[in-house]
Amino acid sequence: MNAWVSALLPVASHLGLDVHTDGDPVDPKLATGLLSVQDTFSQWWPSMFNMIKIIAPVMQSGPDEETRGTGCFFSGGVDSFFSVLKNRDRVSHLIFVVGFDIDPDDGVLVERATRSARDSAQALNKPLIEVRTNIAELSRGRIDWGFHHHGAALAAVGHALAEHLSEVIIPASYHQADLIPWGSHPAVDHLWSSSDLTFSHDGVEFTRPEKVAVIAESVVALDHLRVCWKNPGGAFNCGRCEKCLRTMINLKLVGALERCRTLPDELRVRDVARLEVGHGGDRFAYQNVRALRDHSGGWALSLALRVAMGRSRLHVAGSQIRQRFDRMRKAG
Repeated sequence: MNAWVSALLPVASHLGLDVHTDGDPVDPKLATGLLSVQDTFSQWWPSMFNMIKIIAPVMQSGPDEETRGTGCFFSGGVDSFFSVLKNRDRVSHLIFVVGFDIDPDDGVLVERATRSARDSAQALNKPLIEVRTNIAELSRGRIDWGFHHHGAALAAVGHALAEHLSEVIIPASYHQADLIPWGSHPAVDHLWSSSDLTFSHDGVEFTRPEKVAVIAESVVALDHLRVCWKNPGGAFNCGRCEKCLRTMINLKLVGALERCRTLPDELRVRDVARLEVGHGGDRFAYQNVRALRDHSGGWALSLALRVAMGRSRLHVAGSQIRQRFDRMRKAG
């Protein structure tokens, strides 16, 4: 029941509905943590979330601590490869999920990403736990997956595996200087812990260029790195979207782009200049601009990034002005 309560909490809080477990128990430490999660969400997004009750009896005991391992969520991206390599000695299992960043109905991408995750786990000598879920359907049309729900979904998967794991590592999405309200966050992730399962937010003290510099030393990472979120036609990495291109810049900075088998080995300045740098992506763009400043020959890419960022800011500002004008016109 810990898994289901975690998965349901943000949606129920948004709808203002208490969660009843029909007599099934919930861990007392998790129940307390869920109150803090709600409090944090209501501060971050006061118009979206309500304080609700978890109506359930208290769970009395959990699995034997000594028989379980430490899992790390593993998508095959920069953050997860970094956390696995950084914690290689204590990570016992990799957790690969279809249904978060991969559409379960995209058969081509599911097959490619799953095969790559299996190969990566084998090369790292770690068992791979494969999970397939439609949990994202809970939030669809109600709350935003990235901002509001995916952290709860990670917690739900972790709790579902508590019989086998005593700790689950959640790779950080953002550097500590660039934190924004986000579904997975160092202020929230540990709050999903129970009496017998600990969640750890890992890597927040490292920038994306610093993480890439670490994984660039791993042949496994360079052979299997998967960063794309566009995936046109089931592509593993499209090599053209904002996330692909920013990762290619990271790799070029450390002289590893030509050794990465999953991304194009040519980085064109004009492609960077045409980027659409959306919300959140500007933080990674600034990190790359700072890194390029100290890199010989990086001035052209730095200029291209600045052009892309400036154009994107103008686009956002224009959209905001149009929205205000439309509201004023409707108000008479």
